[in-house]
Amino acid sequence: MTPTPHPALAARRARVRRIRGRVATGATALFLALFSGLYVQMATGNDPALGEESAQVATTATGTAASDAGSSDTTSSDDTTTDDSGESDAAPMTTSAS
Repeated sequence: MTPTPHPALAARRARVRRIRGRVATGATALFLALFSGLYVQMATGNDPALGEESAQVATTATGTAASDAGSSDTTSSDDTTTDDSGESDAAPMTTSAS
């Protein structure tokens, strides 16, 4: 037969069990709250990784296009040309295997 533990030891084990349960419950609740918030944010289209920087790039691109339109120089920095069929004369990119 197994001897019964001392009452103080049994109380300590019960207290540890309650604390562990509360910590696990709290961690699970916090995880679900944060994950739910991120899910809702992504579902509504508010991706923080695409936020401010993409707006600045668009502003810069239109600002550059506006400054190019005002100049009389009509050279293009694009090295590829296309004919009427839409095919490009640019060489395809290849990689060498080692």
